[in-house]
Amino acid sequence: MGALPTPGAAAAQHSRPSAPHHRRAPPDRRPAPGHTPSAIPGTKRRRYLEENVAATTVTITDEDLAAIEAVAPHGIVSGDRYAPALMQNLNG
Repeated sequence: MGALPTPGAAAAQHSRPSAPHHRRAPPDRRPAPGHTPSAIPGTKRRRYLEENVAATTVTITDEDLAAIEAVAPHGIVSGDRYAPALMQNLNG
């Protein structure tokens, strides 16, 4: 039979400070000096990030803008985002 642990040994083992929960990214994953990364809401999977990055290559022509303006003219949307009762919850 093995030796029994000394009293308090288990507690001492669990009371050691743990490693920090956040660690620095490896050098190849850090932003270049002067560049600040920003979060893209809704981008929690790599696939979504790739879609968002690909969207930067889309070109909207004058014809595209005219078609959008025809179905949703500038200024057609107005008012609060939510119903008055819900707005009261937001505004306190």
